[in-house]
Amino acid sequence: TLVGKNYILFTIDGRVIHEFSPDDFPFTESYLWEAQNAVTRSEFANKSYTATFLSDKEIHFYVPLALTNMDSSILLFQFDISDMKNKLDTIYRMVFIFVIFIVLFHILFGIILHRIIVYPINILAQKSDEFSKGNYKTRVTLKKVDEFGILTNAFNNMAGSIQEKIHNLNDINEKMKMELRMAGDVQKSIYPLMRKSKYFDMAIHHLPLIEVSGDYHDIFPIRDEKTTSDSGKEDIV
Repeated sequence: TLVGKNYILFTIDGRVIHEFSPDDFPFTESYLWEAQNAVTRSEFANKSYTATFLSDKEIHFYVPLALTNMDSSILLFQFDISDMKNKLDTIYRMVFIFVIFIVLFHILFGIILHRIIVYPINILAQKSDEFSKGNYKTRVTLKKVDEFGILTNAFNNMAGSIQEKIHNLNDINEKMKMELRMAGDVQKSIYPLMRKSKYFDMAIHHLPLIEVSGDYHDIFPIRDEKTTSDSGKEDIV
């Protein structure tokens, strides 16, 4: 920012072409010397300008110019360092605010991403694990209308269908077990009682795989010292 927009345009021989604010920023011989130095730097040191610090608050910029139909001219700007510092502080604050905004944006974006994508996936994975461990009553309670809502409905429908089929299979299994127990009881009821004999002891061991088997036994006494099984074989004691 220019201090009151202070600048002077003058030639290298000291002729002032234009002063924007002669009262606040008048032309002096010291400016001419610095201008000649600027031209020298421009010609021999490949510099396009030179700067001079007058105090801790002001800085002068000398810019050599080549104007048509004029001798080499110098454009002198007066800058207020404190004002530049204020501008830099403003820029730093803006940068700081921008960085804070970016950080907050990323945090907010992470929260939204977790809420929209990560959280539903974790819930579906957790419920799937519970279901695989035998908790067939588990359901997903996500209230979504997007793709996760479709997955939620599909999971709940699948879980309900599997639970119903398992319930039906359990009923059928219980009926089969009951019928097998009844058949086992019937099979045991038709087995004959063992008769005591003074010639030998008799024993039968019957071990079905579950409740019933296809085996049957009976013993028929022929005389005191002889008996036969239902297969017709005779055992003599």
